[in-house]
Amino acid sequence: TASDVNEMGNQPISYDLQQNYPNPFNPTTTIAYSIKETGNVEIKICDVLGREVVELLNNELSAGLHQIDFKSENLPSGIYYYTLRTKSYSATRKMILLK
Repeated sequence: TASDVNEMGNQPISYDLQQNYPNPFNPTTTIAYSIKETGNVEIKICDVLGREVVELLNNELSAGLHQIDFKSENLPSGIYYYTLRTKSYSATRKMILLK
């Protein structure tokens, strides 16, 4: 599972985790998010039972709009949850992998 982080701008308004696109997806989807202040950002993918299957990101990022691509190479079809965590914000959304 390779991933790419792209900075999309520096206009941090608030914390936000967007719905992945496309959804359902196969084999790659994009997760966009904004962070209000510079700090450590984690994005983890979990299966429907809550088991972590991928740590997509665990880095210090600057405030602003970002996106990351998730390549689901070895995962089976199903429902997955992705969670964005910072020091002061956490959000989770659902995505569907169809093969």
